[in-house]
Amino acid sequence: VWTVVFQGGSAGNAVGFKLSSLLSLADTKSNKPGMNLLHFVALEAQKKDEKLLEFPLRLKNVQAA
Repeated sequence: VWTVVFQGGSAGNAVGFKLSSLLSLADTKSNKPGMNLLHFVALEAQKKDEKLLEFPLRLKNVQAA
């Protein structure tokens, strides 16, 4: 599911993932009703830096696929 990119290359030990893999996060359910792994990732991102949740606003000029 997760893809490591650029590990040990010129970018150091940077890791990443394919954006398409984010869709599978919603399929990983929790024992809490209405909660899935995508919700958890969003909540953790919000704890780390609330500005991360503003990322979709930066994509306003990107057309939907």
